Amino acid sequence: MQRMHISDFDLEKTVECGQIFRWEKRDGTYYITAQNNILLIRQHGDILNFSAVRGGSSFVKRYLSLDEDYSKIISSLRKDGLPEEVISSAYGLRLIRQDPFECLMSYVASSASNIPRIKRNLNSLCRNFGRRISLGKFSSYSFPGPSEIFSRRKIENSFRKFGFGFRARFYPQIVQSVMSTENSENADEAFKKFFSRIRRMNYEGAKQALTSLPGVGSKVADCVLAFSLGFSEAFPTDVWVRRGVSILFFNGRNISVREAEAFGRRRFGENAAYAQEFIYYWIRNRKKLS
Repeated sequence: MQRMHISDFDLEKTVECGQIFRWEKRDGTYYITAQNNILLIRQHGDILNFSAVRGGSSFVKRYLSLDEDYSKIISSLRKDGLPEEVISSAYGLRLIRQDPFECLMSYVASSASNIPRIKRNLNSLCRNFGRRISLGKFSSYSFPGPSEIFSRRKIENSFRKFGFGFRARFYPQIVQSVMSTENSENADEAFKKFFSRIRRMNYEGAKQALTSLPGVGSKVADCVLAFSLGFSEAFPTDVWVRRGVSILFFNGRNISVREAEAFGRRRFGENAAYAQEFIYYWIRNRKKLS
């Protein structure tokens, strides 16, 4: 295993805060499958021990956002009024930089679902459509690319077989929409052009482009923007984040998800995605922390 000195980083909080779904934990070591890579990683204080199929330390630094100025982000969150209780509870949590196609497919699966089910659905998809990859004695399956999925017949039926339920119908519709928008008959090329175009947009235009896809609502779009496309001003908002915003900033008053999202983006600006993750972590672990 390789070693890396790190600071202001908590591996457990980062991996287990709900950003990614294809990971296992065995005896303190995390086995993460990301796209066509496997990362084995564990933390001992300010040391990370890790092995990867591809990329080594450069992949780890980028994937786990270890190249960011974390103290600057925390300082900004404090200045913008995120309570110290929330900051201290989630301190060390970083945004994970995911592949946008995998992120989009994963978060469409998250609609009206739960984490154990999402994991089962995605693992079933990868076992059937991905390629077997191994690192030491650990084996997993790559996340299939657009062409690997959509070159197959009866895609909706396959996704239903994998447990995606009503969400299954969205997947062939998404690829048809993207291929039509990008005027391409090659699914891989179409999604590459689509995500490249989104990266050049402002937040509002990028979100509109994503929410125009079948099965992609406001929260799913914001997750994809924040976790894979570099839009740190996104504030993905579900019922947990809405509840946290209500308690922290509205004296527990009943506010809508839309109100909470607008407040988060306005209040925290370019670090809204970090504020959202901190609030989500704090509200989900509130009883444990008290």
